[in-house]
Amino acid sequence: MSFDCVIRDVSEMGAKLAIPPDRQIPELFLVIDMRTRMAYRSKLIWQTKGEIGVEYQSTMALTANLDRSLRFLNRLWLERAARL
Repeated sequence: MSFDCVIRDVSEMGAKLAIPPDRQIPELFLVIDMRTRMAYRSKLIWQTKGEIGVEYQSTMALTANLDRSLRFLNRLWLERAARL
């Protein structure tokens, strides 16, 4: 599952994301920052209607040599970037 969101209030530890209302979010998921071409393994900390707070578990540069199991992140970034 993937969907667009707006990354707000970014810190080294996490961020607040604006998401579609009533979207179900798993406890652990990946966030791709389109501007910085970074991906974050994220943990859901809190959720309200239309917003969530996440804690970053780890960070990956999509320009780096990614593990084979994570290369789909680069493809997803390229698909989204083409729409911008």
